[in-house]
Amino acid sequence: MKPAPTKDHKSVSRGRRCARAACAIILLGAAFRIYLATTLPVGYDEVYVMGLGLDTMHTGASAALLDVPMTRSTAVAPLWWWIQYLPNGLFGDLSLFGLRLLPVALGIATLWIAWRCAARRFGRPAAVVFLGFVALSDILIFTNSRGEFAESFTVPIIVLLVCAAGRARWTVQRGVLGALLFLTVLVKSILVFGVMLVGEAIAALRQPRRRRDKLIGLAASLAIAVLPITAYLGIAAGHFSGQEIHHDALTTSSVPQLLRALVFDYAKIKAHVTGTLRDAAFVMLDFDVWPTTALAAPLLVFAAIGSMGGALRSPRSRRGAARTVLLIWTVVGAAVVVGKGTLGARFHLMYLPAAWMLAALWFTRRGALRKAGPVAAGLVVWAAYAGLTVSWVHWTDGLLSPKKAATVGVALAAVLLLGIWLARERHVALKPMLGGGALLAAIGGLCIAGPLMWSGFARFEPMPRGEELAMLDAARSGREPAPPVLNRTLYIDLANYYLGGAPDTPRSHELALKYARKEAERDPNDARAWAYVGEAMLRNRAPLTEVRDAWRRSLELAPNDRLAERLARLEEALKAAPRSD
Repeated sequence: MKPAPTKDHKSVSRGRRCARAACAIILLGAAFRIYLATTLPVGYDEVYVMGLGLDTMHTGASAALLDVPMTRSTAVAPLWWWIQYLPNGLFGDLSLFGLRLLPVALGIATLWIAWRCAARRFGRPAAVVFLGFVALSDILIFTNSRGEFAESFTVPIIVLLVCAAGRARWTVQRGVLGALLFLTVLVKSILVFGVMLVGEAIAALRQPRRRRDKLIGLAASLAIAVLPITAYLGIAAGHFSGQEIHHDALTTSSVPQLLRALVFDYAKIKAHVTGTLRDAAFVMLDFDVWPTTALAAPLLVFAAIGSMGGALRSPRSRRGAARTVLLIWTVVGAAVVVGKGTLGARFHLMYLPAAWMLAALWFTRRGALRKAGPVAAGLVVWAAYAGLTVSWVHWTDGLLSPKKAATVGVALAAVLLLGIWLARERHVALKPMLGGGALLAAIGGLCIAGPLMWSGFARFEPMPRGEELAMLDAARSGREPAPPVLNRTLYIDLANYYLGGAPDTPRSHELALKYARKEAERDPNDARAWAYVGEAMLRNRAPLTEVRDAWRRSLELAPNDRLAERLARLEEALKAAPRSD
């Protein structure tokens, strides 16, 4: 007979299973990020914020260090601009590959950070669950797959702070991470770091010993965090002294006035991306747009409610202190983001990592999922919620399909209740069953299904009050056919901008010709590229015969009446011009 496994053997075996699951999840998350980055069409802000900003940074040190970071985005901080400048400067020219290289690399690094740091602090079972949330979040995968989102850099920092929640003697590290946050996205970091410090302070006050030392450490962390960005803003204030600051969102006369407007008047300045409470909760309610975020929302709510009891007691243990910090971070962060009516999905990443860790700690606690009654009730509620999220017919008009909601909800509830019965009667482990089901759904592409569905016709993510969601609503309600797929590229959009939207200067003409030629080299059968090549040549005073050849090539690829008329006039002018021997 084999000896019965000891407690140590069981622990080692469970640790190995967790490590194997973590490897599989990391590989899956990395694959999704790489696939989406190579599949998604170019985004509007990739062109008109990041692309144009990086072009401007090439004009001089002042533009690269101050002008672009302070005027091209609401972050009003330089670090993400400098990070994205590196690969594009290394490759010599702006490219979609260069724009997306570091976001994908940082996204994959985030998976490793989430696993290693969470496992070291909270144990492997909790780390696997946390890693699953991080790896399979459709919002995070989307931001890791596009070049304009600073969340690719800030989320790994937030993950490190989450894994250190409630940890004493971490003053310098916490301050350095805060400094990196402030130097990357100043306005968002005020909320992220501020709420985190409030949570840490409350947890410290509820500790039986060394409260004063912990509060002094938090104050020191705050000082370390704000010092670099304060110095940078002081330099920026001197640079812009005596001149107007023409920010993309507004025009102001000083740096303090710009910061005050972006912090306190954001809803007014960015009215097109703010709305009602219902609109702000859209990312957690509409399965078609953000599937895994919608399906995970009830789990995060269950974990937050369940953690409140433990947080009310004095958090004497490390996990107790961490739960207090994470609960405050989750609840206050969600209340601010949703309460302000923020529509952008990526803004929820300011608190979602804390919610994911809180859920991981809750669902892996001792005795979790052992009581069949509460588990069954929770799964039925989750199934009903899932049915609601998949049943939207028209979000703007508030139209649902009750039949679809009932069908999906009942089917999911039946499957989940069957799983509970198997767990009780056949002694099948419930946690691996649920985890395996979630992993299978992810392997089926659920976490990228939303962006893959709408990115073909949407320059921005679908959000309430936006044109993209209006098109999606019209299509799924049957009022309009499916929107046509956009056929835009980075170089086409840049050439178009420099020909029509930029100031009429020699530099604009040169850049227009540069990007039109790059698109023609990338795709020699793109009629638009050759049309832009000819137009840019004309404005750069190139020989008219070269302009004629480019336009002829464009018309060979695709007819265009307006271009044909211009070509005819050009050829007449060439015939009438005297020949030079």
